[in-house]
Amino acid sequence: MDFATQKDNVREIDSSVRNKWRWDWLENDLMKQYLRKTKQPGQAFCTICNKTLQYQSGGKKDLKRHMESPPHILAIKTVKTNYSLEGMLFGSPSQSSDTAPLPVRPVVLVDDRRLNAEATILGFIAKHDLPYTLAPQLVKLTQEMARDPKALTEIKLEECTASYKMIHGLS
Repeated sequence: MDFATQKDNVREIDSSVRNKWRWDWLENDLMKQYLRKTKQPGQAFCTICNKTLQYQSGGKKDLKRHMESPPHILAIKTVKTNYSLEGMLFGSPSQSSDTAPLPVRPVVLVDDRRLNAEATILGFIAKHDLPYTLAPQLVKLTQEMARDPKALTEIKLEECTASYKMIHGLS
């Protein structure tokens, strides 16, 4: 699916529909987090629900109605209650509200934690230009570390500290 950017002429894309897309609709934090304008007339895409939305007849009201719908709210809660490996390793900002916006994530089946964990490990490998041969060892390492979540959350290891401990030993 192709998404429009602010550089695209959305007036031209939406020339055949009554309510034309307006970028200021995304001033709402929830809409900014989860909505993307498609290159199809009168259509937007909800990244959390993985659903194409029609706004040509009701405009912003149609999009807001979707954002307040039970399936959308349930999808947000589902994402929040599923743990990600990234959150375990790097921490995540605490959100006090059930409807607080989350960063947009790639579309991964939220019901399958294993796929999410695999994607996170592969993303880490790619981001840090590590060889793919490390993948099995990283999986074993994370599985072993996950056995003690309290110790895992208290780890603090900066580059300088890591270098010192490798040379002089752990203390």
